Amino acid sequence: MANDQGADEEYFRNELSQAETALRTIAKQAPLLVAMGNAAELEAFIDRFVTMAERSAAEAKARHADDVARQLDELVAAAHRLRHVGQA
Repeated sequence: MANDQGADEEYFRNELSQAETALRTIAKQAPLLVAMGNAAELEAFIDRFVTMAERSAAEAKARHADDVARQLDELVAAAHRLRHVGQA
């Protein structure tokens, strides 16, 4: 059981790392996409990110990786805040 828990923790830490990288990339590109008139594309990127992060957070919660789930939920909230860049 301890090995499973360690494997789960490593898996979810990797998921969290990928989510952080993806959100940083979206945030970095957001102003450029909006300036180029591609706010709809930004919205699509955000939607895909939110879907992925919420799925990972739900799986983390189900496997009692509560710290990772909380951090993923925070990234989802940050992604939703990025929507305002496209509306400015």
